[in-house]
Amino acid sequence: SITIKGAALFSGVVVLLLSIYVTADVGGRYLFNQPLPATFELAKTLMAFVVFLALAYTLARGGHLRLGFLFQRFGPRGRFCIDILSLLIGLILFAVISWQAWDWAWEAWQTKEYMEGILKIPYWPAKIGFALGVLLFSIQFAIDFIHRINKPFKISQGGQ
Repeated sequence: SITIKGAALFSGVVVLLLSIYVTADVGGRYLFNQPLPATFELAKTLMAFVVFLALAYTLARGGHLRLGFLFQRFGPRGRFCIDILSLLIGLILFAVISWQAWDWAWEAWQTKEYMEGILKIPYWPAKIGFALGVLLFSIQFAIDFIHRINKPFKISQGGQ
């Protein structure tokens, strides 16, 4: 969907901007003895966007790991059952994580929670990035689950 692609694109832009900032920090530190302020804190905050906003897109593209050697030992019916079970477990698990993440983000927003450091960097953007990422991941699990349920396994004519 457009939302999931947009989240992944935003994640990529954050990677680019973070790379530029860290490179400037390293260059400033070693060339001019003047590092940029709060590089660690900024990187820590932005990593939530980098990691979690790309999860749903990766799932939609089939990019998450699967134990192929184990999966291939099952026939079509077994693979179908494993797919359904793993999608259902993922959906439930990440729906619960998403629900809790939104509580954490809301609490950070209300309490104006900040990181300790040179600059006052608020926690709530990172927590919202995390919550949004796992929400989109949950939605993608639901979409994949519905698609998989509606596309039953096929047994080939060769008996495999």
